[in-house]
Amino acid sequence: DDDVGSGSEDTHAVDNEMSSSVIASRELLKQKGLALAPHIHRFLDGLITDPRCGSELKECYHDLLYSIYTVSPELLVPVLPKLSAELCIDSAPKRVRAVDL
Repeated sequence: DDDVGSGSEDTHAVDNEMSSSVIASRELLKQKGLALAPHIHRFLDGLITDPRCGSELKECYHDLLYSIYTVSPELLVPVLPKLSAELCIDSAPKRVRAVDL
């Protein structure tokens, strides 16, 4: 029985860590977003346009963009025009994600 309970506690601990990291990230964007803007723009530009980008976030950058938008939409002004190319691609799922933003 202890093994079953400890798995649940591990999951709860991971959820708490994730929640804490999300909260910390949002606060950082609220307080220092403009100072970090050039670095954020460069990173997002790589995710969107660089096919050689090795980041694990490459596959879910639409979710990342949306998360940033909910906290600090002004940070995305220089980045969003780069998504216009996605509106014309053959991949319907990627087009839909770009439209959803």
